[in-house]
Amino acid sequence: MKGSYARISVVLFAAGMAGTVANVSVTVVTSSLAREWGLPLSQVAVAVLAQNVAMAFVMPVAGLTAGRYGMRALLILGGGTLAVSSILLLFAQDLTLLTIGRLGQGAGMAAVTPTAVQASNNLLSRADHARALGWWSAANGAGLALGPVMGGGLFDLGGWRLVPLPTLFIALLVIVSTLRGVPGGIRYEGPTRLFGVIMLSLVAGISVAVLSAISVGALAAAAIGALVLTAILAYSLLGRRRSELPLHWLKDLMVRRSGTGASMQMFINGMVQVGVPAWLVTEAITSSGGAGVTLLAMTLTMTVMGPVTGRRFHVSYARWFKVGALLCAAGVAGLALSASVAPWWIAWPTLVITGLGAGSLLTPSFQAFSATAPGRDGVGIAMYNLCRLSSFAVGGIVAAAAVDGGAPWIAFLVGASICLLLLTRSFPSTPSPAPATRPSDIEVG
Repeated sequence: MKGSYARISVVLFAAGMAGTVANVSVTVVTSSLAREWGLPLSQVAVAVLAQNVAMAFVMPVAGLTAGRYGMRALLILGGGTLAVSSILLLFAQDLTLLTIGRLGQGAGMAAVTPTAVQASNNLLSRADHARALGWWSAANGAGLALGPVMGGGLFDLGGWRLVPLPTLFIALLVIVSTLRGVPGGIRYEGPTRLFGVIMLSLVAGISVAVLSAISVGALAAAAIGALVLTAILAYSLLGRRRSELPLHWLKDLMVRRSGTGASMQMFINGMVQVGVPAWLVTEAITSSGGAGVTLLAMTLTMTVMGPVTGRRFHVSYARWFKVGALLCAAGVAGLALSASVAPWWIAWPTLVITGLGAGSLLTPSFQAFSATAPGRDGVGIAMYNLCRLSSFAVGGIVAAAAVDGGAPWIAFLVGASICLLLLTRSFPSTPSPAPATRPSDIEVG
């Protein structure tokens, strides 16, 4: 069974917008919301970050569910959950409703993002899926660019009650586009069973919870979470049921390389999204609004790059990886200069360069991953996305620590060094093996 390229592209675009707008449109107003409600910033931040924790716990389970019960049904359920949670947030005036709403949004997005990509990979030809991923990438860039503007502008216009509206409309677009573009009965169940999925969910959820705790300074909670995570890892990796974990996926070189490219891109993205505004505002160079406008140099570049890289799927991933890593390294190295010895406005062209690098990695990494066995498996796509999510958080934490230490240039220099290191380690001078062939079995129930 084949799907329409145009209709599936709309589903992917809606999923990409949902994954970014629901996040950044709220995080940008966290401090303003704390002031409006008269609450400590740390408490509001924890409630806002509940979305990421829920998404990490639910995403592997959602991947398994899509394979067993159908991608169309799960997309509609995810979009509905996202819509209902956003409606709840419209009326939230305390931490309890805020936390419940953000948990619901995270659960909804966990069902939407990997399932939309899986549906595209199962319904479209390789060429059309590669092009459609370009629109997903463009939506990510557009969401990162427009989300803070919409969130901040709506908060200034009418307070918190208006902020969840864009996410509500995007959730409705997910539902409508799914009804029009995704046929019923599309399933693809991979080899991972319930025990493996539960272990992956626990590891992913607790890892993101630990990172969230570190980001708000709750180091004691982070330490406890790290101990629990260590115990779960020891049980799953050393126990009798180790064979039920999908560790064999990591034997595929392209899985490791595409995961590295995606994680590097998101690490740099998180570092820039957190570090640049914090540096500009802390040094009184510009206002929060001015910092947001400055970031457009990167996010709009990424938006334009999405369709461009999507159409050029015939270019080898090794080439995209090398170009992306070099441009990201050059871009954040320029940010290190502008944050230390060079004029601050050097950040504008270097953010464009960083956007070109991130855009060179975003779509091609997903295209390369889609050609592997876990790239068609909902659980595999979920874990790929969780690696991206965690890398973004780590990049943000590194940048925040550097800004707090009065030396933001150190974070950007670290980012440039990591890009160059991964470039030399991931693609040595020996030729790359041919990508795995795509399986063609699609179960239609």
